[in-house]
Amino acid sequence: MPDNATILSPGSPTSTLPKNTLSVPWWNGLSPAVAAELALSPVEILPPEHFDVVVIGAGVAGLSAALSASQMGARVLVLEKEERIGHGATGRNAGILSAGINMSLAELPGNSEEAAFWPETTQVLLSLVAEAARPGSLLKAHLTGALSLAETASAARRLAREARARVALGLHAESWTAEQVVEATDGRLNVQMQMGSPTGNLP
Repeated sequence: MPDNATILSPGSPTSTLPKNTLSVPWWNGLSPAVAAELALSPVEILPPEHFDVVVIGAGVAGLSAALSASQMGARVLVLEKEERIGHGATGRNAGILSAGINMSLAELPGNSEEAAFWPETTQVLLSLVAEAARPGSLLKAHLTGALSLAETASAARRLAREARARVALGLHAESWTAEQVVEATDGRLNVQMQMGSPTGNLP
């Protein structure tokens, strides 16, 4: 977080993991150094000071909002009820980040803001993965890609259009046969009803 952003907690910071570690899987395996890095200072130590923006919650959304505001020059204060950054964030679910929007790219006008969102969010996703690869990074991330299987000829045509639309915007998408899907997934997917379909590997 930039120098003009401060994150504080109402509790007292410690270097040990919280008592309910087992209910938050992503805390398991953190080194003491990383746990200490994520620990927050108590809000009581904050001297009287003026802030332009106050963000409640140091989860993914709160930190994103705080980062954006600080990058615009605002003095930002983030208040988090837990003793560590991101305690109840995406670690409580699957921790999946996806590029794009919940709408087929092929159905969007090529010059629309919605279509532009696909390459823009892909770049953000790639930057997170690159940050995770840096030595000493607090992030853990890797690209998995995605498979979309078609069970009818019309669905296969729709997916083929989607693959072409993504490639046209510089994204990575391929059309695979059922045999290729079986090979890539070690046979874990049932492709008996599949009609050749594209796989949208993002990015």
